[in-house]
Amino acid sequence: MPDPRFFSSRGPLSLAVLAELGDARLVRPDDGGRLIATVARGADAAAGALSYGVSRTELRRLAPSAGACITTDALVAEVPPGIPCLAAVNPRLAFARMANALYPDPPPAPAVSDRATVDPAAVLHPECRIEAGAVIGARVEIGAGAWVGCNTTIGPGVVIGARTRIDANVTVVCALVGADVRIHAGVRIGQAGFGLVMDGSAPGHERVPQLGRVRIEDRADIGANTCIDRGALGDTVIGEGAFLDNLVHVAHNVHVGSHAVLAGQTGIGGSSTVGAFTATGGQAGISDHVAVGARCEIGAQAGVTRDLDDGARVAGTPAVPIARYLRQAVVLGRLATRRGQAAGDAGS
Repeated sequence: MPDPRFFSSRGPLSLAVLAELGDARLVRPDDGGRLIATVARGADAAAGALSYGVSRTELRRLAPSAGACITTDALVAEVPPGIPCLAAVNPRLAFARMANALYPDPPPAPAVSDRATVDPAAVLHPECRIEAGAVIGARVEIGAGAWVGCNTTIGPGVVIGARTRIDANVTVVCALVGADVRIHAGVRIGQAGFGLVMDGSAPGHERVPQLGRVRIEDRADIGANTCIDRGALGDTVIGEGAFLDNLVHVAHNVHVGSHAVLAGQTGIGGSSTVGAFTATGGQAGISDHVAVGARCEIGAQAGVTRDLDDGARVAGTPAVPIARYLRQAVVLGRLATRRGQAAGDAGS
């Protein structure tokens, strides 16, 4: 269960209220008055704790003391007797909404630390919070309820929208950041992209000036130690509600569509586009000047070198349709086995 030293519950909330928030159905309406104060894994759930299960195995492991459980209609009968039950089409989604209701992000207490450095030309909303060691440059605009963490640098002219939270040790330059954005520790936004013209003669390669910006739209979530380069001439764009995991690299002039999900160590080459609701696995790579459509699924460590149509599902390097990738893996496995057997026969 969440450690109260780090996470504060706003509960208890009744199951009836939580069911409404999570778009779930109370299997026994009489349980609506039950109070839930926290959340927990099934095996660790104590009285007053909410859990969920999406398989028979998970439900068998559910602690008999659990305060309530969310599952699907098909698995309601598997919930141990005596545990209040809620049914939802997507139990994970319902659980997430209920957990967010019990453990909302605390709003910042408005304040500007006397150990922060704020340029006189910056415009700070009186309800924002600036922590110690932060540096706020000239002409910066910071909206109501925004929170800038310790030792974070906000460069000249940057705009930070309302209720956006920026954690410690972040650098933001040449960027416009929307409302309700979450930027985790160590992120680098708006630095110069990898722009150069290669020249094998003296004096060598010529740097291309990076004169664009980064635009991060509302409700995006940027994971720790991610780097987002500014555009060379236009903008690098992170769409509304996009989720970028830790250690993602987004090169200059890339456009990441709304609600896209990029897993850790994904790298996107310059001037590529990623469509709305597309998801990548860890360490996936997308070459420069590639257009990836909407709602694509790109497997872990895949290397995308060509454009992908909407809804494509690919894996491997170079990336190919998932069915073809699996056939290739089977053929290679059989080939390796045959060669191994042949070598053994020859040795005998």
